[in-house]
Amino acid sequence: MFHYGSLITVTDALNEPARIHNMIYKLIRDMNANAVLKQIKEIDDFDEKYAKGRSLGYFR
Repeated sequence: MFHYGSLITVTDALNEPARIHNMIYKLIRDMNANAVLKQIKEIDDFDEKYAKGRSLGYFR
């Protein structure tokens, strides 16, 4: 079974990376994919990259 519709919709993706990051985590939790969530958390460095991007003025 395939589904090509968008699961996450945002109006201004470039200025909402933290919101998108949280939506992805929520989607994974809602799917009850705990093994996937654990693996993603092990490699996720979003907070560090986002903070650096904000300090450089890339995000509002």
